[in-house]
Amino acid sequence: MKNTHARELNSIVVEPIKRTEDPNTIRQKRLVSWVIEHIEPWEQYRDNNYDELWKEYYRAWKGVWTNTEKTRASERSKFISPALQQAIEMGTAEAEEATFGRSRWIDIEDNLTDEKQTDMALVRDQLLEDMELNGVPDSISECYLNGAIYGTGIGKIVVSEETEMQTDAEGYTDEQTYTKCELEPISPEDFVIDPEARSITEALGCAHIIVRPKHGIEKKQAEGVYEDVPLGDYADDRDISSKGETKSSIVNDKCEIIEYHGLVPTHLLNTEDELPDPFEMTEAIVTISNRQSLLKEAPNPFLHKDRSIVAFQWDRVPNRFWGRGIAEKGINSQRALNAELRARQDVLALTIHPMLAADATRLPRGMKLEVAPGKQILTNGDPKQILNPMHFGEMSSHTYQQANELERMLQDATGQSVASASAQAQPTNTTASGMSMILGGAIKRSKRTMQNIERQFLKPMIKKMVHRYMQFDPMRYPSQDYKFLPRSSMGIMAREFTQTQIAQAMQTTPPDSPVYGVLLEEFFNNSALPKKEGIQEKIKQMYEPKPPDPAQQQMQMLELEKLAAEVDKLRSEAVENYSQAETKQKQTEVNAFNAVANVQDRELDRQKG
Repeated sequence: MKNTHARELNSIVVEPIKRTEDPNTIRQKRLVSWVIEHIEPWEQYRDNNYDELWKEYYRAWKGVWTNTEKTRASERSKFISPALQQAIEMGTAEAEEATFGRSRWIDIEDNLTDEKQTDMALVRDQLLEDMELNGVPDSISECYLNGAIYGTGIGKIVVSEETEMQTDAEGYTDEQTYTKCELEPISPEDFVIDPEARSITEALGCAHIIVRPKHGIEKKQAEGVYEDVPLGDYADDRDISSKGETKSSIVNDKCEIIEYHGLVPTHLLNTEDELPDPFEMTEAIVTISNRQSLLKEAPNPFLHKDRSIVAFQWDRVPNRFWGRGIAEKGINSQRALNAELRARQDVLALTIHPMLAADATRLPRGMKLEVAPGKQILTNGDPKQILNPMHFGEMSSHTYQQANELERMLQDATGQSVASASAQAQPTNTTASGMSMILGGAIKRSKRTMQNIERQFLKPMIKKMVHRYMQFDPMRYPSQDYKFLPRSSMGIMAREFTQTQIAQAMQTTPPDSPVYGVLLEEFFNNSALPKKEGIQEKIKQMYEPKPPDPAQQQMQMLELEKLAAEVDKLRSEAVENYSQAETKQKQTEVNAFNAVANVQDRELDRQKG
């Protein structure tokens, strides 16, 4: 009896309890494993090729010094030149000015042969208002900054339903639900993509990997946005010390979220097909927590099945997704410039500060020899023989010229030449033609960058947002085939250059000439005045032909009638004179005939007589 009881107790303690997992749970685990197996090699490829460089670009832009910045072991200075910072910020400001230089930076095109016409201007203004309220211009500016630093600007279009309290004209307050489209900037350090892909649409998939506060994820679980599953543990192994930053020591309040956009095997999704094709792929969005738990899975819900990620290259790199930014173009010159300036500071420390050489055998025991104003130095003997001031020579003056040359090289590499550079750094700054050459080259490179941004980023972003508004908010955005296009204006440098040319042309054009009015209108069009549209309207009115005065017009009519009467009178007098002349001519012919006849009659009478 005891043995039987012991065997039963042993089976309870030793033998594991067999638990059968739900088939749906098994499928979800397989889906998570499939996504992670693809994302981790992509992440490793990105880190191996770009991670260290991106961190160096970030430090150079932010002006952060770390031990990796040292070029020699004896280097003591931690100075970082602001040349690359200035180039990055100038390029970003140029792109922002070119995009948002006009109040209506989006225009609309529509097929004019459509039977159903919509007020396109109202739809365009509605889109601009929604973008402004949802902070889209600020997000675009951050994407531009990421593109200038890392070489690639990335954004994610986020669609959500928002509820707010609105009060009508009668004072009644009610909840209103509306569709909200936002643009979330994505740092390239938080993004992975198929390494062999050249664009978002060409890739098997891409993923946004970011760390979020844990309470925000739990709130979405409570709201039903995410599945109510354990979030798992997060091991924060990010290395941000090389960026000059420190991370929080608290780990339990963080959660790593992976949002995958791309193709996944259809049989791994929660579909209604009982026997899906094992080789079929479906466009889907999968959200994973801490690389363990599946928070959300769904086939692509958008009408055109397009991905919500948009990206652009600041400078195009052939056959690559990752582009080349301002930091990458100027980093070599920045390194050399930093080394030159730090060496100068280290040399200054040796040449400026006073130093003493002393006979240690003739100094009081335990004395700490220091030089300071008013300090007494005790010696065992004549100070002139014991103490000797030391000087390590003068710093070479060539270092100034070398630093200027390196700064010029950085400006040439980045295309962000500035007129504030000294004449030694930029000799062409001393002449007007030289300045035109500098600005001309910089403007061309800026236009090239803006063309990349428009084609790869702004047009796809606007198109995707309009499609989502038409799908989820058809009352405000009727479904049509209209196309929204960005209308970028000139950047800051191009605008200043054009203003100078217009001003020179106005000096050689008479003010009363119609050409002067066109130049004046274009001058204000390129300006940054807040009320330039009203000024342009006044200029158009000023140079439009003025309507004639009614009294003056009546006088002109009277003069025309008088002139017509005089013409008629002259015409009648001419006809009368012509008829009189013709009558006289005929009478003369008759008189001549009669005279001849009389002569003949007289001759006949004479012959008869």
